[in-house]
Amino acid sequence: MTQERLERNEAEKKELERRLKEAKVKLAVAENDGAPPRNEFDLTQDDWKRLASTGTIKARYPCDFDPNWNMTPEQQASLGLSPSDAAAVEKAIKVEEARIARVIMDGCAKVLGDAELAQRLGPRVCETVVGSSVKDQGRDLQLVANVRAGNTPMPSDSTIDPFAALMFAETGAMPQLQADLAASFGPEEAHRFAFADELGSCSGTSGPGAK
Repeated sequence: MTQERLERNEAEKKELERRLKEAKVKLAVAENDGAPPRNEFDLTQDDWKRLASTGTIKARYPCDFDPNWNMTPEQQASLGLSPSDAAAVEKAIKVEEARIARVIMDGCAKVLGDAELAQRLGPRVCETVVGSSVKDQGRDLQLVANVRAGNTPMPSDSTIDPFAALMFAETGAMPQLQADLAASFGPEEAHRFAFADELGSCSGTSGPGAK
């Protein structure tokens, strides 16, 4: 009986969470004159111009770094995906994660001066290594924000330090992921999948405007 009660309580909890999420979405839509709320990391160039004015960046990016990751049946059902469509979404996410991982690993190898050690550490530890290596974080964040805002052209790779390269990769992840998904699903569905809560992503804000 105890196990049954626990399972029933867990099911009730999930149902309450689902209803709460739906209520929040409906409230946000109502407050936004009927338009779906825009994810705070779904950035326009005007958003980037505002961020650049304070040297702040915002990024959302896939960060599981597990080549064996696959969507659960519950995730597929929530997103309305067939198994073949789910496989296409998974592939696009893994490709973008691989892009970011390459930038992390290249930067880590430069910081450590040892590519073999970087490989042993892996992308999660190496991301911390790269983040700890930056000499002038404010300068790098301002550069990335200015480029994303269209205020400054993209500099050559040879002039970008590992931390700035990582910030460029992370801030460019969602547009790139949407472009990859759009080839199979079209722009609207690509946008929906890229920002779906069901799939999860890392996200954050860095700089003077960070909360």
